[in-house]
Amino acid sequence: MSPETSVLPSLPVISLAADASGLPAALADSFGRFGFAMVSDHGIDAELIARAWDLTARFFALPDTEKRRWHTPGQGGARGYTPFGTEIAKGAEVFDLRV
Repeated sequence: MSPETSVLPSLPVISLAADASGLPAALADSFGRFGFAMVSDHGIDAELIARAWDLTARFFALPDTEKRRWHTPGQGGARGYTPFGTEIAKGAEVFDLRV
């Protein structure tokens, strides 16, 4: 499946309205190269997306002590909140420096 549009030349936006036969390969390629996929034509209401962004911004604006209530050590960042300087990629020797 060829992406219909792209945000960056190397970061495809995959349409869920396109021919579904190539969808699994397109998603697998995106997850394999970037660790995520950007999709369009998903049918999710724009107001719901806006609300999710608003709630995300409000959460990350909280004091660190409040956000850490949602941290579960040993989860590897799969659930909840992962504080700065606690996540390390498999096989890495230093912690990620993401914010």
